[in-house]
Amino acid sequence: MAAAAATAQPGLDAREWDEAARLPPRWSTPSLSSKRTAAPFTTPSSTMIRFSRCSSAAGMTATFGVGDGTRCRAAFCHSLCKSTYFDLSHDILPLHFSPGDHVEPILDLVNPQHEGPWGARSPIPENNAIAISKQDGSLFAAAGDACAYCWDVESGKCKMTFKGHTDYLHSIAVREANHQVVTGSEDGTARIWDCRSGKCTQTIRPVQNKKFEGSWVGCIAIDASESWLACGTSSGISVWSLLSNECIFNADCGAPVQDLLFDKNQILAVGAEPALSRFTINGVVVSQIKCAPPSAFSVSMHSSGMAAVAGHGGLVDVISGFGSHLCAFRCRGLDR
Repeated sequence: MAAAAATAQPGLDAREWDEAARLPPRWSTPSLSSKRTAAPFTTPSSTMIRFSRCSSAAGMTATFGVGDGTRCRAAFCHSLCKSTYFDLSHDILPLHFSPGDHVEPILDLVNPQHEGPWGARSPIPENNAIAISKQDGSLFAAAGDACAYCWDVESGKCKMTFKGHTDYLHSIAVREANHQVVTGSEDGTARIWDCRSGKCTQTIRPVQNKKFEGSWVGCIAIDASESWLACGTSSGISVWSLLSNECIFNADCGAPVQDLLFDKNQILAVGAEPALSRFTINGVVVSQIKCAPPSAFSVSMHSSGMAAVAGHGGLVDVISGFGSHLCAFRCRGLDR
């Protein structure tokens, strides 16, 4: 492993990635799946959620991306660092994608166009994040029209619209036990929604005490017990108790936080600086580790303790539980 890490080159094309040689036998990259399926290496926004079947294995995948080669690039990058793949029985199924794989759509779920004055229709809003309910397999999309949508993947119909934010949505998470979803928005708030009624039951303002007009909530995460909510904002991290509806702490990180997740009773966060930060649930900084991407868009955690940080330039940095850099590589997509 030390030799592999030493020979890893930042400019390495991911198509030449030798997984067996560079990763421990117990850890393969598709297992590094996580809560969110946003494409960290493609800049175009998507106007639809696309379910596809990979010809090399039975199963389905939810990906973002439209245009020539974009969809395949998003799917391939996801298999390397951060994806969750779903089949119609609502089970999570990890898949490998290879350059020769043929990906065909099975179901396209297109956001509705709202009708405005004089019968004019709005543009189809992009999807910025998606989440899946493990209970009934419903798919939730956080869209650019300030709404969230609940889809039935069996029928392909939109079951519910969550409307109340005043600006577009960045993130969404499911709180299974309480039949709720949580959304984070550009309007600086996170909202908790009842999936049965579609109504907002609570509005959280994690940056209300900040003297910064352009505040936003860019990412959210719910812990395994579904008792804590972490919000990544334009200035740092805010953690809330979902049981008492109280703010536990606000941490100023000095840069926007672009993704975070819970690792047991701690929080891992990345953002607009080349660092992976770890916090306790009370806001104490445990560690800050420099990472390869100058701006990190997503972080994933494996049960072995290793983390993958992906960001600007298609860079992926794999970091051990002890803070050492195991390898770094660049994902360039399948169309190059």
